[in-house]
Amino acid sequence: YMHLGGPNAWTFLDGTPTTSVSSQQQILGNTLPTWYGGFNNTLKYKGFDLGVNFTFSGGNYIYNGSKAGLRDQRVWNNSVEVLNSWKQAGDVTDIPKAVYGDNISNGSSFLISENVEKGDFLRLQTATLGYRIPGSFGKTGITSMRVYVQVNNAFILTKYTGVDPEISTNGDSNLGSGIERNTIPQGRQFTAGLNLSF
Repeated sequence: YMHLGGPNAWTFLDGTPTTSVSSQQQILGNTLPTWYGGFNNTLKYKGFDLGVNFTFSGGNYIYNGSKAGLRDQRVWNNSVEVLNSWKQAGDVTDIPKAVYGDNISNGSSFLISENVEKGDFLRLQTATLGYRIPGSFGKTGITSMRVYVQVNNAFILTKYTGVDPEISTNGDSNLGSGIERNTIPQGRQFTAGLNLSF
C-alpha cells in the first residue's frame, strides 16, 4: 500500500517499509453474469388466472461497497460489526484491525476481497392474480370484465448480503459493472386494475 509513508514510500498496512510493491492483487472473478434467463407460466382455474414471471442470473461477482462503507473504521456512523474487528493475536474475525486515520479503511477506499460476493439470484419479477367476472353486463356494451392485482419484484432468493444483486453503482456501464455502493434497490410495486372488453 501507499500508506502514510510519504511520496513513493510503500509500506505494509502496519507501516513497516517495503522495498517494492507486492503483487498480492488478484482477479477474484467476472463481474458479468455467465448465465442468465427467465421463465414464466400462466395457470387458469375456472374464472381465476395466475401469471408468474421469474428471472435469474449468476456466475458473477459483486463488490459490496455498502458493506465496505458500513465496516469502514474511520470514526463515523458504522455498523456494529466493527466491534468485532481484529485486536490481538488469536482473534478470529473477518474484520481487519481498526487503524485510526487509516486511508485504507477496510475496503471503503481501496477494494479488499472480504467485500466481494457471489451475485447469483432468482427473482419473482412479476406475479399477477386475476378473476374474470361471469355474466352479462346489460346494455353497456361490455362483453367481459376482469379484475386483477399484480406485484412487481415480489421476492428475491440470493446469498448476496447487499441491497440488490441486480443493480450497479455504475448503471449499465460495461467498464465498471459489479460494484454496488449505497445504491437504491429495485422497489416493490403493487397494482390493481380492471380489464374491460367491448
